[in-house]
Amino acid sequence: MKTEVRDFLVGVLRDVLHLEIDDDHSDETPLDLESLFLVELVVQAEGRFGIELADEEVYQDSTVSLGDLVRLVVDKRTAVELGSGVAT
Repeated sequence: MKTEVRDFLVGVLRDVLHLEIDDDHSDETPLDLESLFLVELVVQAEGRFGIELADEEVYQDSTVSLGDLVRLVVDKRTAVELGSGVAT
């Protein structure tokens, strides 16, 4: 699932937000997105993977990286699939 999530997020960054990002972009490099771009990326991920991400989870660090978002989405999606948590 990690690869699927990463590929989706990279696709949104490229196709929806029209940002240049290489396939070999380090997952730990901060994305340095404007706040509206980050909101759009989160909304797209929530819709695609059927989850809800709390603001404090996403915006707790101003240097959010692709890897941070991938881990967050995968963790939320796994919790939903296992029924151990709700999509919040």
